Amino acid sequence: MLSNPVTFSDGSNPIGIWLELHSTERHWKNTYVDLMVDSRDNQQIALRAIASQRELLSNLAEFPAERWRNICDGQGWTPLGCSALSWCQGEVTLGEIVGRAKSIDWQISPEVIGDFAALMINPVKVPDGSLSPLLRAGWDDFAVALVIASRPTQQSPEIDEPDENLVGPISRQVLRFRAK
Repeated sequence: MLSNPVTFSDGSNPIGIWLELHSTERHWKNTYVDLMVDSRDNQQIALRAIASQRELLSNLAEFPAERWRNICDGQGWTPLGCSALSWCQGEVTLGEIVGRAKSIDWQISPEVIGDFAALMINPVKVPDGSLSPLLRAGWDDFAVALVIASRPTQQSPEIDEPDENLVGPISRQVLRFRAK
């Protein structure tokens, strides 16, 4: 049976979202990353841009994760494809996102808001607060670094002192760009 085309209430569709994300990513670093180290007003511009893209992604809550996986299987998986999956309807875990990200050799940018794809991971899927529970649960360095990079803040996330030795080299590099 053939599926009907999908159009969301705002007029967007899954393929349009895929294209919009990848188009935005091409100019993200040159446009928004510098704004985060600039004045408070410019930081707000960057944060509004993140919110706008996340609002577009929220449409995928009506789109089955399996269909998104099929789109990405056909087009080829990208970091943004992994991130967008986190917004889809159905069972999608942070573990799946991390697994797919690692399989495509996603290189995390350490700069604050420097990794557009990480910023586009659904915040509901990412643990907030201290990183210590992730570290104690044995999440690997890539997963912890991805969680840090997904947070659009310059503030360093909390890590309990006894867990600091569990922080790996990728996570340390991402943390260096965040204020203590």
